[in-house]
Amino acid sequence: MSPFDVVIVGAGNAALTAALVARENGATVLIFEKAPEHEKGGNSYFIAGENVAGHAIGNSSI
Repeated sequence: MSPFDVVIVGAGNAALTAALVARENGATVLIFEKAPEHEKGGNSYFIAGENVAGHAIGNSSI
């Protein structure tokens, strides 16, 4: 049996949020991330905090 209750692959916003919620509810969590330390954070690292989904809202040309 694994010593972890939850195993998460990837360290993007959704994954880290899931890990945080699991931990706050008493689970032991293991996170795997292949990106180098300076690039961790998934797409958030590459978009520099920009709200990408907001660009498509209300745009009928997409």
